[in-house]
Formats: sequence, structure tokens, C-alpha cells
Amino acid sequence: MSLSIEGIVCTVNSFTSDEMKPYDDANGNDYRSRERYQVVLDSFPDHIKPHDIENTKRLLRGDYGFMCQYDKEPDFETVWSSLFDLKTLEVYRAEGDPRKKKFIPDMRLANLRAKS
Repeated sequence: MSLSIEGIVCTVNSFTSDEMKPYDDANGNDYRSRERYQVVLDSFPDHIKPHDIENTKRLLRGDYGFMCQYDKEPDFETVWSSLFDLKTLEVYRAEGDPRKKKFIPDMRLANLRAKS
């Protein structure tokens, strides 16, 4: 499932099209993917504008609703959270639960631009 609003792209791990549903091996256990997607839809108009890195980090930490707070999910946790500003090639990633791990700059995209 993905969304694009005014240059903002959000993707979560759910199949929504009928043609892709046969490939969904999750059997409905997508770790609240649709809920996370709805939190993004609801958050951008009220809290986040394009290129708003700090409030996007707050979104991923769960400040505006459920995102990665898998405190009650057995044997499941967030591996990483990342955000990308493709206009400036800024990338930030938190390796693990973004409530507990800091977002650090990832320079791979900027380094690619420097090489070209």
C-alpha cells in the first residue's frame, strides 16, 4: 500500500490491489499495517509539511498514533525506520525502534550525487 500527497510518499507492507492479493503470504497478519497507513494519512495534513524532517521523525516514533510501538506483539519488533527527502537527498534512519534509537544521517544518496 502506498500514498503520495504533495510530493510525500508513504509505503507500508500491505497488498491492496486485487491482482497482488494472491501473493500476500501474511494471511492477514501484517502487524497493523493498515492502521499505520491511516496514521500517516491523518498526520500529514495536520502535523507535517513537505521537507519537515523533525515532525516526520515524530510521526515514525508514534507521537501522532500507532506506528512502531510493538510492545505487545510477541516475537516482533521494528528493524528500522527511515525517511528520505529526495529533493535534498537527505536520508535518516533509526536502526530499531525509533522511540529508543536515534535517527542518524545516511549519506549514501548524497554520496551518489557527489560521484556523478
